[in-house]
Amino acid sequence: MRPSFMDGDIEPELEIRWLDECEVRFERGEDSDLWLICGGQKIKVGRLVRLLPLTDKSHYISVLDANGNEVGIIKDLQSIEPSSRSILWEELERIYFMPKIKRVYRIRHEKGSGGMIWEVETDVGRMKLRIPTTDNIHKSRYPRIFIVDEDGKRYEIPNCDALDSRSRRLLARYF
Repeated sequence: MRPSFMDGDIEPELEIRWLDECEVRFERGEDSDLWLICGGQKIKVGRLVRLLPLTDKSHYISVLDANGNEVGIIKDLQSIEPSSRSILWEELERIYFMPKIKRVYRIRHEKGSGGMIWEVETDVGRMKLRIPTTDNIHKSRYPRIFIVDEDGKRYEIPNCDALDSRSRRLLARYF
């Protein structure tokens, strides 16, 4: 009897489907859904995910279907034909858009939920964010801070120490 991965005796056999290696194309449907055409198949794309490192924006993009299953990985966006590459860039920019917080006007705590409402100025204008818990404030790279709101949208404070004194005072209890 062959040992199984579940027994912890062997490593799983991983097969990666590199999408750059087939004739791959992406298009938008009439309902603005994203579709992948590869090897004669048309697959509805559920999500694009940048693999590590996140700072390398044009390499190693995982393509997930509408059920969250990985269809394959694009090693290099430059290997994709231009119109598909443009669609992918647009989608990735939408997904990974991260406003930078420049000023904090107010932080109000919600009774009972542990959540907070932050009123902030960002590089794209004034916003109100609902932060579910302090666990959504990521400070491991202080003074660079990342915040995730209740919808999973990410925000960045590039340098907390460079904020105005009022903003720093409002944030002091979290750092």
